[in-house]
Amino acid sequence: MVIRALTVFASSWFYLPILVDTKVGKYVMTKQILICNYKGGVGKTSTAINIADWLENQNHSVMLIDCDPNRSATKLKARGESLGFKILSQQRALSELQKKSYEYLVIDSQARPHSEELSDFADGADLVVLPMAPSIDDLDPTLEAIADLKKLGIDHYRILLSAVPPKPSREGETMRDELLSGGYRVFDSWIRRSAGIPKAALEGCAVRKLTGNYKLPGRDYARLGTEIIQFLEEEQ
Repeated sequence: MVIRALTVFASSWFYLPILVDTKVGKYVMTKQILICNYKGGVGKTSTAINIADWLENQNHSVMLIDCDPNRSATKLKARGESLGFKILSQQRALSELQKKSYEYLVIDSQARPHSEELSDFADGADLVVLPMAPSIDDLDPTLEAIADLKKLGIDHYRILLSAVPPKPSREGETMRDELLSGGYRVFDSWIRRSAGIPKAALEGCAVRKLTGNYKLPGRDYARLGTEIIQFLEEEQ
């Protein structure tokens, strides 16, 4: 028997654990990965799309829940036909979860959520991913979001450095070292700045599907996906 539970709170929601029947005949807890930041333009939707794509490519059942009123993830999928996982709004996802269970829910939060909305989303997540470029403009809102998470007693977050300039620039390494020295939790992986990311968004696909130099960020997301799986397994 598959057990599902979902609670809705006003305009926001978070998920209670869902048990799913896997191919190996075991019941496991659905893992929920929240992608958010207090600043827009940090690569939140691209991160959600490419994490979900990597999980789906590893033969996991995954759904992306588009909680952004701009529906950026939904619009991206509409531009192409290569994404193999469902992208649904909050209300449509609620209906879907009454019929089917998933191993992973990737939640693309709304842009610039208020602290109360962050609380609703993050409380049910197994991992909170905060994408940010290695810049002062992105640093302050990211640290503000982490401060609010800590007030809620949530420490299962990781900062993801994105749009990292290529070598010989050391901006990525410098920012990561500064964050780590400040006691913040940062992924070992980062996402390099690349023309492949906007190209994939325009074509409605994941960067993994591109060719040539455009597909370089796909390797970054593969490393990130492996790191996410390791984190979630350690937290079980």
